[in-house]
Amino acid sequence: MIFQRAAALLAHAYANTGQPEKADALFREVLVTSTLSETYVNYSAFLASQGRVAEARDIAQKVLARKPAMPAYQKRRERPWCRKAAQILKRLPGNIKPAQARRNDDARGFGQLSGSSSW
Repeated sequence: MIFQRAAALLAHAYANTGQPEKADALFREVLVTSTLSETYVNYSAFLASQGRVAEARDIAQKVLARKPAMPAYQKRRERPWCRKAAQILKRLPGNIKPAQARRNDDARGFGQLSGSSSW
């Protein structure tokens, strides 16, 4: 398929108009060759809406995993999609908020700043 973004947007339109079978099939076809963060974020949101949490999490994490290797100009261009991917991850069930994770680590003794150990 030559126009990957157009096909991805069509899949997104299918998802938003209650045609999940068509959306899923087209998203899968487009993601074979597409590297657009927009496509990955839209597919992750679609998967989350379908209750496919593990798949949605994997796709959103792929978007965020590419961010450290991006040059500054690309980080600026991709910023909205990285933010949306992070929002999707926050909304998925089973996620631990960062502050809660730190409290859990402190309770287990992992968050200590000094060299002393509680063991």
